[in-house]
Amino acid sequence: MFRTLLVVAFLALGCSDASTGSEPGPGSTLDGAIPERPSPGVNQYTLMQQVDGVEVARTFQLHVPPTYDGNGSLPLLFAYHGADGVGLDFVGQFEATVSRGEFVGVYPDGIANSWNVEREDSNADDIAFTTDILSFLDGIPGLDTARPVAVGFSNGAALLHKIAIESNVFAAIVPQASQLLVDNPPRAGGGRVSVMQFMGTADGLCPYGGGMGILGYNYMPAEASAAAWAAHNGCDATASERRVGEHLRMEWEGCAAGYRVIHYRLNGVGHGVPPNVDGGTEARIVEFLSEARGGS
Repeated sequence: MFRTLLVVAFLALGCSDASTGSEPGPGSTLDGAIPERPSPGVNQYTLMQQVDGVEVARTFQLHVPPTYDGNGSLPLLFAYHGADGVGLDFVGQFEATVSRGEFVGVYPDGIANSWNVEREDSNADDIAFTTDILSFLDGIPGLDTARPVAVGFSNGAALLHKIAIESNVFAAIVPQASQLLVDNPPRAGGGRVSVMQFMGTADGLCPYGGGMGILGYNYMPAEASAAAWAAHNGCDATASERRVGEHLRMEWEGCAAGYRVIHYRLNGVGHGVPPNVDGGTEARIVEFLSEARGGS
């Protein structure tokens, strides 16, 4: 049984600490107070969730622009770390995107530094954790909680596939370095979601050609994973292809209701994503998520 209870703490990290991913300084507070609005920079919140009958503290970081004042309507970008990672890993990656006011970053932390896909160290219901984060953020002024989008790496990417299959939380996802599992494809009648997938052909943990990978997971071939999302979204059966440097960009066009499915085949790349794919990996991701969020 899983149950998220309440927000119990707020931690203001401050811009200078957040930019380096360091621990909060002596001036930080942890007094149980929930402010009407967060401070510019990175703020940490704590939820209590019941996992295996025990209440466990769950944390997430809220990364807001330096110009944030509680006005306007800023969209949300969730980011899920890989195994052994933490949410703060994304602060530097999305610093420019957040500073421009394109998104507010939401960076959850997995229990035992992992996400519960099926066989990880955590038994938490991470879909419930995500929806409860959204419920809390819905009460903060200046944030637009409608149609959030998300990125994920490795274990975090596997969780994104799971969330998209089992819920309608996100309008668009960008899973990197993990494709769909053979035993958990998109479900008939399930919600649709725009997908941009990045996979390296030399990945030894989540094999590009499919089959048994890390923790004994049975993966779809990477391109079949993207094609499965395309079929689910009512897209064309065949993808268009375009060379982008040494890599290949594939897109299944003609999708229903403006959804999109894009796959990047990263030739010779292992378990990771280079920063310069297609003229700039982050730029392509943010562009895709912004456009997908604005669609139907």
